[in-house]
Amino acid sequence: MQNTTKNNEENYSKNQFENIDLEIPKYNAEELTSEEFEDILNKYKRILSEVNLWEKIGFSRPLGGLFYNFVLSIIGILIGLVFIGFLLSVLYPWP
Repeated sequence: MQNTTKNNEENYSKNQFENIDLEIPKYNAEELTSEEFEDILNKYKRILSEVNLWEKIGFSRPLGGLFYNFVLSIIGILIGLVFIGFLLSVLYPWP
């Protein structure tokens, strides 16, 4: 069990959030001062804001989808034209 936890920690440290410190100590709310509470709150607000930035979709994603569909449409049109040309020559061999 200890080895898998260590491997998971090594893999986690290599990803995009390696600069985020995610230690979760147990706090007793009655022992915290207001400054310590504010520090903890600001730390976790910063972590959440960095993580949530990855969930936002920018303009590039819809634009990429448009061009992807455009290319597929052009390919479909070309295949259709070739197929219709072949089909017409088979169905109507004489002009």
